[in-house]
Amino acid sequence: MVVATDLYGEHMAETVRVAFAYWEGRIAPVFDTATRVLVVEAQAGRIGAQTEEVLPEAASIQKVLRLAELDIGILVCGAISRQMQTLVAGCGIRVIAFRAGNLRDVLPAWVNNTLTGWDFAMPGCGGSHDRAIETEQSGMIRKPSEEGK
Repeated sequence: MVVATDLYGEHMAETVRVAFAYWEGRIAPVFDTATRVLVVEAQAGRIGAQTEEVLPEAASIQKVLRLAELDIGILVCGAISRQMQTLVAGCGIRVIAFRAGNLRDVLPAWVNNTLTGWDFAMPGCGGSHDRAIETEQSGMIRKPSEEGK
């Protein structure tokens, strides 16, 4: 699974904009219905500016276009439909899905490369890395267990 430290290795000098879909201070349970994201700018493992942004409640394409407008490189979210995940990935945004937890805990876990652990798996996912589906920027959907294949 691609996580913060892997991305910093690829983009040491670049700023990465990460959107954390949230609801009431926690990762939103379903991205498709989320209306808010915390946008964090990170560079070389360090957190910079943070802003809260509103997503359209309308059609999924409007939500995805808003993420692209915000220049998001990575989306961290709870559950996400295959259709929405395909749209997001099609815009070159990596998706780290099936994550859960309080934002105040999730953000440092992302920075410290521990977001994929049991503590941040969505309830019902059993902490299995096979449930933490992620997309490549090319839009290809894969499970982390398929990395070495």
